[in-house]
Amino acid sequence: MSSAPGTPPSDLATERKDKHEKVERDSFSMPASEHKQIKAVREALGKHGVLASKSEVLRAGLALLAEQEPVEIARLIDALPKVAKGKRSKKH
Repeated sequence: MSSAPGTPPSDLATERKDKHEKVERDSFSMPASEHKQIKAVREALGKHGVLASKSEVLRAGLALLAEQEPVEIARLIDALPKVAKGKRSKKH
């Protein structure tokens, strides 16, 4: 969501509901500790009356990242631990 800074939350909710963009499904790998952080964020939000899915937490993080300069994002990515790429083998 690319709203102007200072946009009232009610405007953000309206903007979110008005968009009927195609939804893409994806899968990715991350360390278990980072996956636990998503759960912790969801639990913290729940204590404040906000029920958020994992997808919503990740999308909010992406929105915050999009506000950063590319050089800052590159620094953050360089600091991430490397994760094995590829898909899990299928069990038959």
